[in-house]
Amino acid sequence: MKATRETKKIAKSLFRACFTDGQYDREKALKQLQALDSAAPRNHLAILQEFRRLVRIEEAKQTAHVETATVLSNALCGKIVAQIQKRYGTATTVYFTANPSLIGGIRIKVGSDVWDASLTGCLDRLKQEFQQA
Repeated sequence: MKATRETKKIAKSLFRACFTDGQYDREKALKQLQALDSAAPRNHLAILQEFRRLVRIEEAKQTAHVETATVLSNALCGKIVAQIQKRYGTATTVYFTANPSLIGGIRIKVGSDVWDASLTGCLDRLKQEFQQA
């Protein structure tokens, strides 16, 4: 089901109603979903699909995935969480995972932002540069 200009507009207005003082509120989003479901306007499936896409993007912005080659100490994890929340807000949830394939360093992904300071990432970038030369 393809979203038309009208369904996108409706979904966006529903999505805007999910914010309190500039912060996304998941409870409000659930209430908007329930209201949409009970009203069942024309093209409500297309509206729902577009609304879901907007919510998924917003929730990805509030979730940080931190990958390191080894498990970090609690003190270092706390410093990383503080820096991420300073940049993206205190509502950001941070998940840590150990990924030995990184060899060393760290990779952080928040929404569409990716910071790759891993050894594997550096080697991949070097490989691409040499292939282009």
